[in-house]
Amino acid sequence: MIAGILLLILTACGRKERPVSKRDLQKYVNDPRHGLAQQTSVADVDVRLTFEPSDLLVAHDLVTGGNRDTVKFNLLQRKYSGNYYFLLRFSKGHKELLRQLPSFGEYSEMVEVLSFRMQQYVNLTTDRDTLPMSDYAYEQTYGFGDANTLLIAFPKMGVTGKDKFDVNLAECGFGIGSVKFSFRKADLEKVPELDYSKLN
Repeated sequence: MIAGILLLILTACGRKERPVSKRDLQKYVNDPRHGLAQQTSVADVDVRLTFEPSDLLVAHDLVTGGNRDTVKFNLLQRKYSGNYYFLLRFSKGHKELLRQLPSFGEYSEMVEVLSFRMQQYVNLTTDRDTLPMSDYAYEQTYGFGDANTLLIAFPKMGVTGKDKFDVNLAECGFGIGSVKFSFRKADLEKVPELDYSKLN
């Protein structure tokens, strides 16, 4: 009897909460208490790194693709399941940083860096290893966003060792020096699952 009660308690403790809506999942991720959204400011430049649950990427592709059948859903889950994803954002005064650079030459150079050369400047370190990004994508917003944003990815299999890991950004041309963000795997794994019936 006691063994059965203990098993029930352990099972309940290991289980995530019930799935949540897209809006509630975004609120959870951006709540500072959960350690998933971090920001630092250097010389009026805000650099923000936020964990992006793969469920949100799957949901985005389902909605924009207009196809929500089971086959597409399973393909997308497999596509995104092997990585940890983060949104890296650069802004100044709640506007895109690129548009506030002093010259067109600097603007062009930094578009080139953000689009094609960020592998040189971003990595993830654990107590055992240093991991390069497995992939990244720069979002072109042409001055209409509140920040310049990159989606960056690291392989889950490489994030081993102790619970804590760091995402490191070296000086890439914005004149802000090196920046480090620290996360815990346990916090990433506590993120609620998305209720795919509540995407709209």
